[in-house]
Formats: sequence, C-alpha cells, structure tokens
Amino acid sequence: MNQETFINKKKRKFTSTGTEDRINGLPDSLLHYILSFLDMKEVVQTSFISRKWRYFWKSVPVLNFDYSLWSDSSKLEKNVRPYVKKVYRKHECLDFVARVLLFHDRSTNIQKFRLSYNYCCDSGRLNTWLDFVLERHVKEVHLEMPNGGSYVLPDSLFTSGIEVFKLKSIRSGNCDGKLFLNYPILEELILKNCDHQHLKLLTVTAPQLKNLVVNNYLRNASCEINLCTPNLVTLKIHGSYKKYSLGNFSALFSASIGENSKKLRSEYLIEVLRGLHMVTTLELAGYYETLSESRHMLDELLSPFSNLRCLKLIGQGRRSFIQALKSFMKSAPSIQTLVLEAFWVLLIKPALIFIMKIKYTCLFISL
Repeated sequence: MNQETFINKKKRKFTSTGTEDRINGLPDSLLHYILSFLDMKEVVQTSFISRKWRYFWKSVPVLNFDYSLWSDSSKLEKNVRPYVKKVYRKHECLDFVARVLLFHDRSTNIQKFRLSYNYCCDSGRLNTWLDFVLERHVKEVHLEMPNGGSYVLPDSLFTSGIEVFKLKSIRSGNCDGKLFLNYPILEELILKNCDHQHLKLLTVTAPQLKNLVVNNYLRNASCEINLCTPNLVTLKIHGSYKKYSLGNFSALFSASIGENSKKLRSEYLIEVLRGLHMVTTLELAGYYETLSESRHMLDELLSPFSNLRCLKLIGQGRRSFIQALKSFMKSAPSIQTLVLEAFWVLLIKPALIFIMKIKYTCLFISL
C-alpha cells in the first residue's frame, strides 16, 4: 500500500467518525434549533466550518441581534478616543443587522426577531427592519432600546400575524399622549421598563391575548390603562398608573397587580378588583392603605371572589395590614392559601434605619 492510499484511508476513517460529519449529518431543522440560541454574529461565524455552512446562516428562522456582543473594533488604532470607538461600534452593529436582513433567504419565514440595542436607533431604520420581518410572517418580536429615544411603531405591526410581542425600555406613543396597541391574533404581550410618563392613555386591544405583562416602575402616574382582552388567562401589571380600566375577563386565572405610588384612589382599586373577581390566584402589592380605606366598599362588590384559592399581599406593614386582610377575606370564602409578605421600617436612631421583613403563609383546610 503506497503512501497516498494510506493517507486517503486515514482521511475516510476520520470523516466517518469525525465531529464535523456528525454535525453535518443532523437535519436542518435541528441545526436551526441549535443556532436559535446564538446571536447572529456568532451564527454568521459558522460559515467557516465547511462548505455546507458557508451560506447556512441565511436560512435560519430565528434572528437574534445583541449589541452587548460587539466589543471595541480592532480595526481602530489603540490611541483612538473612546467616544470615536463607541460611534464606530454603533454603526458597525447597525450595518451588520442591515446586511443580514438584506442577504437573508427570502424563501424562509422568520419565526423570531430579537433586537437588543444600547443606543437610540432612528424610527425609520427600525420600522424598515420590522416591515421586513413582518413580510416574512414573523411570529415573535422582541425589542429592547434605551429610554432616551422615542419610537412610532409602524401600522403594519398592528395588523400583522405576530403572536408574541415584547417591548423593553421603549418610549412610544403619538403626539396626543395616547398609545393604542391593537393586535388581532397576538397571544402574549410584555411591556417592561417602558417610559409611559408622557402618555395619558395606554389601550391594549387583543381579542386572542392570553398573557399580558406590564412591568414599569417608572414615573407613569399620569397614565391610564385600558384593557380590551376578553380571553386573557394571566395578567401582571406592576407600576405607577393613575387608573385601570379592565374589561370582562371570563377566562382569567391568575392576576398580579402592584402599585408603588400610593396615589391609587379607593374607587379605582374597587374597579380593578371588580374586574378580577373570577381569578383563582391573586397577588396585590402596595395596597394595604387603600384596601383599608376601601373596606366599606368591598362589601358592595357585585361579585365576590368565589373562585379565589390563593391570595398574596405584599407591602409595608402598618395598622392597615390586618384591617385590609379582614376586609378582603369577607369577599373570598373559598380561599385555601394566604401569603402575607410585609416589611416594617423602624427608625432606631436619626442615622440608623432598620428594615424587618416577615413572610407568613397560611393554609386553610375545609372539613
């Protein structure tokens, strides 16, 4: 056996058991699933693995773009000012997103588009990208931007077929101080750390919505929330809002309402509770004083919490702690689990503050 035959035999033996062939032997759907956990910058780098992988990144259905993975470019000199490096890094990242979308296989539908960017991106560029993924029948859209910029979402977004929409640190709305989110088939909507202090009204209309999360502990005290989501299953609203207008939630199972501004009036709180009377699990945070003030109104609720099995109260412990509990328990005859999580702020000396946090869990058994 000559040397060339021996080398070829060794090559065949390696490729038959080598890691590269094992990966290449996997179905494309599984490879797409594995790459869905990576950022597109890392996905594009897989084009150096082999010929098969050279253009494989163009067909991935999940597009993740995370600015944090872009370190200072080595193309610049070391003595270049940090500000110049940041500007270069910003434009380099934006150009990369544009190129990936430009060369993406047009015959492939996009399942998820996620963009996390530390700098303000102009609305025109962002809307162009959103229109592109919407044309590819995208199902999930995740956007995270700094609160310093203001964005007007494209109209095509509200008539699209997206099922999951997550906004983080986005400031949006029209010049009238109103933001209308109208989605025909959206099933999950998450608004986290979004700036609503310039808004007077936030309206969510989504007949198919199952899960809604509004988690904005910012200065939103002048904003009202209006929900038209009849098929909602889980609801979580934590923030400082002026008023809540809740529709008829016939399918609502779990609700969590948190307030830290201490400005919610008693009649508004009763209106909130009226819309949540069918829930099985309820969490209220920061409402002890308001509940205490509303205890005479709790008895007038049109529908008691007949389905409520688990109640959790979170807030600062005061005299109203027990009073609020007594008032609420009258309207919840079927409760099985009660969780009280409170903290007391004690002023020991002018310069010494002691915070004591206590958590109680009670189980009720019907005989």
